[in-house]
Amino acid sequence: MMGSIEVDTISVISSGTDAQVKEILTDFCNKNATVFKFSQLERQIKVGFVDAIFSKLNDVESFKDCHTSCLQCLRILSRDKKDLDVLTTHKILEILVKLSGLEHYAKQSGEVITIQEGNVAVIIESQKCLSNLIYNSPQAVQTCSENGAVNGILQRIKTYKDPQIVHDIKFFDMRILFLLTALNPQIRLEIVEQNHGLTSLTEVLQVTYHGSIDNSRPLTPLELDLMSEVLKILFNLTLGLPSNIIDEEVEANIIKLVGVLRDLLVCDKDQMMNKERHYELQSHVANLLINVPPQAFEELLTPVGVVGEQTEDTAEEKKTECDGRNMESILVLLDFLYRRLEDKSGGNLRESLTPILQLFCVACRSNRRIRKFSRRTVLPPLGKDVERLPHEGDSFRNCLCQLLTSPATDVKDLCAEFIFILCKENVNKMIKYTGYGNAAGLFANRGLLAGAHKKSTEYSSSSDDSDTEEYKDLENKINPVTGRVEDYLPPMEGMTDDQKEYEAMKLVEAIDKLQRHGIIQPSTIGEDGKPKPIESVLQLIDSIQPNQNEEGANSDD
Repeated sequence: MMGSIEVDTISVISSGTDAQVKEILTDFCNKNATVFKFSQLERQIKVGFVDAIFSKLNDVESFKDCHTSCLQCLRILSRDKKDLDVLTTHKILEILVKLSGLEHYAKQSGEVITIQEGNVAVIIESQKCLSNLIYNSPQAVQTCSENGAVNGILQRIKTYKDPQIVHDIKFFDMRILFLLTALNPQIRLEIVEQNHGLTSLTEVLQVTYHGSIDNSRPLTPLELDLMSEVLKILFNLTLGLPSNIIDEEVEANIIKLVGVLRDLLVCDKDQMMNKERHYELQSHVANLLINVPPQAFEELLTPVGVVGEQTEDTAEEKKTECDGRNMESILVLLDFLYRRLEDKSGGNLRESLTPILQLFCVACRSNRRIRKFSRRTVLPPLGKDVERLPHEGDSFRNCLCQLLTSPATDVKDLCAEFIFILCKENVNKMIKYTGYGNAAGLFANRGLLAGAHKKSTEYSSSSDDSDTEEYKDLENKINPVTGRVEDYLPPMEGMTDDQKEYEAMKLVEAIDKLQRHGIIQPSTIGEDGKPKPIESVLQLIDSIQPNQNEEGANSDD
């Protein structure tokens, strides 16, 4: 193990032959291939070992054959955060940037880029070392943000069409850029504004995607991995992008990007060799769309072609059409959301559902067609399904209603918000689809417990409602609190007055006990439509009296 490295061994690495050095380094790599911590390694020995390795890496001509082994040793050492500063000096990082080819590309300018010849294995191992060091060390993040590594990656991107640039070089370029943009937000704006990062990265997506289309072959798992890394970088770059810097050029780049994202969403499933990675790609697309300006959502929709003679596909095409636009990309995102709603057993609800729900809240509020199409899919006209509780069943509406009482408050609030937006923020429509009980939390937060409807200019005045005959027949039997058909049975039917009084007092005593123990807080509805705590249950009576008097006064008009 590494702890057995002696001073004499380090001396052999410093002054031994190429074969001797390679033998020692290969033995180290084999023994420590799965080791991530070197707790017994003394700092002094680590410094000597690293210095000896870099003396070989600096000797470009004499020790070429052992450069890969040197870098493999450094990669293994870079996994451990203990004494990591030994590996993150400016000099060492500069050598790694040079060996990875990024120094060469950082010096390039213009559209014509000279491809650097070199040992591909050395380039890739250098990239892996940089990736580990950037992930584990803030010092490495800061240094690599300033030493030309970022510019080198953005310049090398222009050569990705060349077959000389192998997949692993592209992938680790993107991994390094992702880590830097994630861990150092200060460089994001510079990449967008000065280095045209959005354009360059969008082209990587286009080149990779159209490479499979043009050759009539599915996207490989490696290509899907590469595109996922690119999408994560684009998410970082567009996260919190200040609206005041989104000029015409940046906006045009974002709109072009959204068009590429649409192509990725609607591509034929046969274009994907790996369904799991395809699903992951959709997740990254959804995350990225959250960051785009609202006006860019229109780019997800394409005009429907001129309808000619009817074909067998006409009915299928109509399923994805809304107001003259093809909504296939939105349908894919809705299917993605539904799969996430169905899969409640594994993973983190907040992690899996928050991004896609947030996306639909923003998209439906800002784009009428997306809202209208989503409403048609998520909240279709009600029929006999009102005979069940809103959360019973496996329809889209049922799955969303199941989460309206979830302990995961972020998810619960976003589900309620999504349904409310689909209902054009109309209280009565919301109650119709969820029941008052399920929607009470949202109404309380928005000051709508009294049932008031705040009219919004964000939605059209036209109605999407089209109640079925089945619903109309059952409408008068629906309990608005539960949202389902229920036969009304007076709870005190058959009781004497004494029994009624007894049950009423039991209820008052139970509420009073719960209040005194701080378990509940009885409230009335204040003037702002939000719950207003009361000190005594008797105050409920006082709050009811004015309302009854007011109703009586109004009825005299």
